Amino acid sequence: MTVIVGKHLGLPIDHVIANTTPPSGQAAAQRPENSQLSCKKLKEIGVDTSEAEGFDGWWKRYCQDLRGV
Repeated sequence: MTVIVGKHLGLPIDHVIANTTPPSGQAAAQRPENSQLSCKKLKEIGVDTSEAEGFDGWWKRYCQDLRGV
């Protein structure tokens, strides 16, 4: 996410390094395999929850809108 946001904001990202080491000790919390939140209520009130556009595309469009491009 950091790389995508930085790329579309025109910020340097070459110093960003992924942390691939799993947390240990107190930082290692048990997580469920599926922690997806329900969008049922949003759909009921008419909010479009489809993911027709990926995160990268959304940020690109959002940043262009901010710049008035």
